[in-house]
Amino acid sequence: MTGIVRLWVLWAAAVALAVVDGLGRLTFTGRRAFGQAPLVWFDATDEWTIPTLFTVAVTALVGLCCLRWRSPQRSRWRLLGGLFVWLAVDDLFGVHEWVGELAHPWLSSGPIYAWVLALGPVFAVTALACVVRIRRDLPSPRLEMLCGGFAMLALALVAEAGEGVVGGLDVRVRGIPLIDYTQWFEECLELLAPVLLLAAVRPLPPAAVAPTALTLPGASRNAAPAR
Repeated sequence: MTGIVRLWVLWAAAVALAVVDGLGRLTFTGRRAFGQAPLVWFDATDEWTIPTLFTVAVTALVGLCCLRWRSPQRSRWRLLGGLFVWLAVDDLFGVHEWVGELAHPWLSSGPIYAWVLALGPVFAVTALACVVRIRRDLPSPRLEMLCGGFAMLALALVAEAGEGVVGGLDVRVRGIPLIDYTQWFEECLELLAPVLLLAAVRPLPPAAVAPTALTLPGASRNAAPAR
């Protein structure tokens, strides 16, 4: 499934999209043309643009890889896969904004978005519970990639939560509002994190899978070899 597109192509695409978004958001020449085609197609903060669709596609791939993973911890893998598929759908259609509108009457006392307060803890607890249970299915480098990807998503969520505070500050760097820098940082994380997560959960190569003759009935075919 993931062999169709090599990871280095996805890494290059993510970096290129982040650079183009930065040029449009953080340079004076780019800012003058960022609201017009073709640069407007690369606005990572807008919906249905090339960076957004890229993030959705890679996040959905991460979810599908998790859903297809064979392991005694299959229920946790499926929960994790369902989480990423939901995140892809949410990023495409803005479901979190609808949830934020519903939660706004109860969670609108501060500058942090209501949806962050409502969904952030659910995402964090679910992801942590899954990682704790599935960590034995991944070789050490893969586990480090998985944790790194989640750390990047957590930083992106913190940056999103702080937008209300940063947006209210009258601070400019090189004449550009600070909020544009923090938004670019957040979007970079959201572009790169799914690729790192895909590198972690893509199917293991045959050499990394325990030999069939040594595998007990019902054991995971994706399990890491014993050390």
